[in-house]
Amino acid sequence: MRTKYQLNVFENEKEKGGTISEIVFKHGTQKNILIEPLSSMILLKEGNNYNRYYESECKNPEIMIEEKETIVLTSCGTYTRKNGQRTNIKYTTTYHYKDYGLVSITLELNFLNPVKNIISLSILKFSVCGSLNTAGYIPYAQSGFHPSSFEKVIWKEFVQTPYYNNALLMEKFRPAYFCIIQRRVEGIEIFSPDIIEDNSFFNNKENTGFYQARYQDIKNIVEIEFSPYGEWQLPVSMKKGKYLFSYFLGLPFSKGENVVHRPYFHASIDSRWPNEKQLDILAKSGVKLIRLHNDYREDGPFWHDGCYPPYDKENMKKMDWVIEQVHKRGMKIVPYFSLKELHPDAPEYKKSGRIWKRTIDRKYSMIHNYAGTGEFGAQMCLCSGWKEFRKKSIDTVLKKHSFDGVYYDWVASLHCNNPAHYNGKQHTDIEQLIDLIFWTRKRVGPNGIVFLHLSGVPVMVIENTADIVYTHEDLPWLAPYPGDFSPESDFAGITGHQITTCNLCTDSEKEKFFTLSCFLEGLWVCPRNISDNDPVIKEMKKFSQYDLTSYQFQPASEKPVHITSTNIYASLYWKKDSALIYVANLSNQKTSGNLHANFTLKNWTSTTQVRIKSPYLMEKTDAFTVGKLFYRN
Repeated sequence: MRTKYQLNVFENEKEKGGTISEIVFKHGTQKNILIEPLSSMILLKEGNNYNRYYESECKNPEIMIEEKETIVLTSCGTYTRKNGQRTNIKYTTTYHYKDYGLVSITLELNFLNPVKNIISLSILKFSVCGSLNTAGYIPYAQSGFHPSSFEKVIWKEFVQTPYYNNALLMEKFRPAYFCIIQRRVEGIEIFSPDIIEDNSFFNNKENTGFYQARYQDIKNIVEIEFSPYGEWQLPVSMKKGKYLFSYFLGLPFSKGENVVHRPYFHASIDSRWPNEKQLDILAKSGVKLIRLHNDYREDGPFWHDGCYPPYDKENMKKMDWVIEQVHKRGMKIVPYFSLKELHPDAPEYKKSGRIWKRTIDRKYSMIHNYAGTGEFGAQMCLCSGWKEFRKKSIDTVLKKHSFDGVYYDWVASLHCNNPAHYNGKQHTDIEQLIDLIFWTRKRVGPNGIVFLHLSGVPVMVIENTADIVYTHEDLPWLAPYPGDFSPESDFAGITGHQITTCNLCTDSEKEKFFTLSCFLEGLWVCPRNISDNDPVIKEMKKFSQYDLTSYQFQPASEKPVHITSTNIYASLYWKKDSALIYVANLSNQKTSGNLHANFTLKNWTSTTQVRIKSPYLMEKTDAFTVGKLFYRN
């Protein structure tokens, strides 16, 4: 079955066991990223030989397709070797193609007779082209891994150098999350359900899984293998019967490598309500969106997580007045909601907090996120009544006030061992989180704003629903140069990314550096103050006269413009007949140099008349001169 699955082309190929053998992204490279199909595999020791039997080698599977609101494809066949030899182990794989790039996959193995000497059982084994060279994963909370108050992705960039350690080893346990991407272009992700019970199938043996992603520089491919069992020195026997495994596949709604995503500028307010003059400053600087972020204030009223109404009558009137004034100036506004925190002042905390809480230790202790002399709230798990309460509380706010959507914090799937959830089994809440996010996208409608904070925990199918993504908070002391931002900062080209302010930005020089570095990469920053003198607002104003979404974009890290000075960086916006070159000096000294732009890269010729506008950035670039433009046919 070859189908256009939302923004992508997808193929389940009958000649390859019904497996997924082709994934092509419309706005990506437009090439199949799969070198080998997504197939399960069983490695058996038969006499003195080690033989691999693949789902993808079955040439005559039975295929059933059910099309309603979504597509469900089921493939039934027999594990087969590449030489055509078959075994008596059957498989039934069901692919459920859901909304927003989500594919739910279940694999049922049917051992018609007991099978001895299983060396490896892979529920997923495939390879992708080497252009997908950045991978990340989050471990699952099992033996050898101790969950914390927050877990984040561990990244690895594969390097095309022989003898370099190009393995991303995920030890012996199935990861909670795995992704591999070509940054800003395309990728694929695999994540586990709320509960993983793979080890229970293998005579209760533990520490026998094998999970890895490895770059093969000779072939220029990345091989990925998810094996609940994989031990060369310890073959296992499987009893007659059926064994069920499940996982999720996610595909990015990439808009293209050079797209400028909308909306791009935003600012934050709290219960220090802005006046009309401040709102005018924001509107004139090009701000399109206001975030009401008031989850804690040491010196004034704040919106306690899970409480409504958030303020007294006077402040509720002020909040509605601000919403009205924001709309009057052509901007939108969204309120803050935490998906994990419930404040002890909320009535539901005393009523249900002990049942809803997220726990990670043997005492099932409540986890509080403290701030100042108070707290943001206690952590809750979405695998409880907390999810439905959070939906109703969000719906109440959107019904009673003219907000334009939502801003979500703590958009993360976290481990939990609360005995009130899943009968006390170790679990995450990824399935519940996705359900809540998908509900949100439908609740705010196609014109509403979904603004998600995904620092350290990117998920493609979640980001597919978002208009803006906030990131970088997990790297509070990092002020990177262009090209040194974390892979999650631009991820797979899905939507616009905002960068949380670095803690070093309390120093004015560091704040200027950080602001310029972010803008050079097309990663926008939120101003710290509503003032004409704020460095972020100064930069925003330089772009306010342009409709950036009518341009294409190339970040400074890709060097679209050559500059003879070392600490000068430039990014490029271009369209049919004009270009905007954004130039910044990231050194502490005044400097000058020549700029050379090769516009043949943008399909222009030497006869094309092109307008060049190069705004000076702050005081640092006063001495910079734009030199001769370089054209080639």
